[in-house]
Amino acid sequence: TIKGSEEGLLGIITNNGYLDNITFRGMRHHLLSTFDEIYILNLHGSSRKKEKTDDGSIDENVFDIQTGVAIAIFAKYKEKEKKNELANVYYSSIKGKRDNKYDFLNKNHIYDLNFEKLDYKEPNYFFLKKDLLNEDIYNKGKSLIDIFNEFNVGIVTRKDKIAIDYTKDNLMDKLRDFAYLPEQDARNKYDIEKDSMFWKLSEIQKFLK
Repeated sequence: TIKGSEEGLLGIITNNGYLDNITFRGMRHHLLSTFDEIYILNLHGSSRKKEKTDDGSIDENVFDIQTGVAIAIFAKYKEKEKKNELANVYYSSIKGKRDNKYDFLNKNHIYDLNFEKLDYKEPNYFFLKKDLLNEDIYNKGKSLIDIFNEFNVGIVTRKDKIAIDYTKDNLMDKLRDFAYLPEQDARNKYDIEKDSMFWKLSEIQKFLK
């Protein structure tokens, strides 16, 4: 592996969501910690984001998918002097018609591209150019960590058709109905297809009775 040999080159073409999606900031930091240089060619083409070219025309995907695409090259050098530094990230992008993107990729070498070195910042480490004009104002606000001192998944429910109702009386009527129905009728009426390891319909009916 690249990590084991401490040097190597990895090239991938994938969904480009990891470039700026907040939930992938841990992944971006890990990539920065693992490699020494990262080259990103963002091919865009996300129909979900309704991306446009600079002249307002439609930006097409290189594949028949809705999510944008990016080519990434990750390089790790064995003889790098400062091992604790995060990687340098170089960014370039292209928008437009699919055929124009194919033509561009066929005619150009990586050394022909105009990569721009990104000045990424923690904690998000974005792998593309972003308009962060109001970032300082945003960061002055309180984070959720400051507001909440307890962290959990909150309320998680299952079998909502029998476990939840608007009033106590309605819920009790529903539970009585559920408890005394034949098992298959109860499954059909309350949309319970199968049991789980910790929830068996027959045992719940017995408990409610």
